[in-house]
Amino acid sequence: MADRPPKGSADEGPTVVLVHGDATPLVEAEVARWIARWEPLAQPASFNRSVWGAGDERSVDALADARTPPMMAAVRLVVVRDLHDGTNGFFEALEAYLESPVLDTRLLLTGHGFPRVVKGGRNWASRIPRRVASAGEVVRCRVRDVSPRRFAQDHARSLDRVLEPEAAALLEALVGDDLAKLAREVEKLDLAVEPGARIDAAAVGEAVASTAGEDAFVVLRAIVARDTAEALGRVSRLMDEGESVDRFMGALLWKARQIVQATPLVRRGMDPRGVGQAIGMRPGDAAALVRALSEQPPPPRLVPRIVETWTQLRSARGDARRRVEALVLALAS
Repeated sequence: MADRPPKGSADEGPTVVLVHGDATPLVEAEVARWIARWEPLAQPASFNRSVWGAGDERSVDALADARTPPMMAAVRLVVVRDLHDGTNGFFEALEAYLESPVLDTRLLLTGHGFPRVVKGGRNWASRIPRRVASAGEVVRCRVRDVSPRRFAQDHARSLDRVLEPEAAALLEALVGDDLAKLAREVEKLDLAVEPGARIDAAAVGEAVASTAGEDAFVVLRAIVARDTAEALGRVSRLMDEGESVDRFMGALLWKARQIVQATPLVRRGMDPRGVGQAIGMRPGDAAALVRALSEQPPPPRLVPRIVETWTQLRSARGDARRRVEALVLALAS
């Protein structure tokens, strides 16, 4: 997997490495690790390191470069990026090189994947990894093999931050499994949260779900008040404006959990400020929520029903807008 360090010491191991897959941040991190391992052996870099694009007109020259002995260094480092744009000429030259890789060259190949197979063409996605595996090492980084919330926590850890499990779950709900977006949101949270503090769900809800969270809160407040027209009207406007269903459902779930947490506090007579501090909600929103809950309890099974609908949305095709509106109508009735 991409989260393990390259095997062996700096002067041992494969002479050819292929790093590819759709989990772009993991691919880039793995590439950076191999470069960091080999770069000290390829000094001076101006003579012994080169970077090529597999789709460049002169991409075949990368293999000629790989066959050139290093100058005043232990190894020559050749990096070839964007394999997904590679030409047939490049891959044919690569296959020839892989039959007898140069021992004092380190060839690093990377990209999202390989070009699509055209009629009568060769399946490079099958041929190249197999050839590399026989001559070196293949690292495949796929989104489906990665837990988004674990990735977010690992990325936070790389920034010397602790992303709490509940916060990581909420972040995944709001952003989805796009690892690049998750990384960017974690980096934003790193800047937004006080240095040294743990990143909790309240911080995620405030920083990431700000707009969607405000809309979700209005919808839920209308649901608690059993105001069907207001709840459906707000959802319809959001869908008309192109709001992401996933983002809205994540924010709806987050705000619903806050409402459930607030309900027993309101019953015990806690003031709005205390409620807001306890559940991580802004004072104005907390005051509005306390007023709504004082008049009407939340619908039964509020959180489970949202989770059930969201699960259906992710596992089945259909009209997502209709399903969301049906959920809101059922909760507000």
